[in-house]
Amino acid sequence: MRILPLTIFCLLTITNLVAQDVEENLKTAKSAYQSGDLVTAKDNLTEAITALDNILGKEILSILPGSLNDVPSVAGKDEIVTNSGIAGLFVERTYQKGENIMIELNITDDSPLVATTNALISNPVMSLITSQSGDKVVKVGSYKGILQKEDGSDDYELMVPFGNSMLSIETKGVKNESEVIQMANTIPLDKIGELLK
Repeated sequence: MRILPLTIFCLLTITNLVAQDVEENLKTAKSAYQSGDLVTAKDNLTEAITALDNILGKEILSILPGSLNDVPSVAGKDEIVTNSGIAGLFVERTYQKGENIMIELNITDDSPLVATTNALISNPVMSLITSQSGDKVVKVGSYKGILQKEDGSDDYELMVPFGNSMLSIETKGVKNESEVIQMANTIPLDKIGELLK
C-alpha cells in the first residue's frame, strides 16, 4: 500500500521538475534571443517543446485504457518519443495476453499519414482501390478509419485520423474485426484530440 503514494509523489515531483525545465529553457531562450544568440535561443526553445511533448505524452498515457477487451497493458513498455523529425509526439502502449494475443496502440501527433489516410477514406476512387485490396473503411466513434487484415492470419491494422493526429492499432491473435473496432471505441480520441490542439 505504501508503493502507490510513493509512486504518485515521484510522478508529481518529476512533472514539477519538467515544468521548471520548460520555464528555465524559455527564460534562457528569451535572454539568448535578446542578446542576438539565435542558435542558443533555438536550442532552448526546442528543449522546451520536447519537455512539453513529454508532459503531453504522459497525460495521454494516463487516459488510455489499462486493458483492451480483457487484454492488459504490459507494465513498463509505454513509450513516448518526441521531436523525431518525421512527426511530432509519438505515444505507444502495448497490450498482451499470453503468447498469442498482442496489441500495439500508437498515437502520433502531426502524423504525415493523416493526409494520405483521409484521401483513402474520402476519395471514391481511392476507396474503391482500397476495398479491392481487402481494406475497409470503418467508423470509430465520430471518426472514420481504414481497417486492414493480413491475408490468412489473425493480424489487423486500424488507422484512424483525428485532427492532425493518427491512432494506429496493430493486433496479432485477435479473431475478428468487430473486436478491433470495439477496442478502438474505448480510446478517448476526443479527449486526446483536445490535449493535442
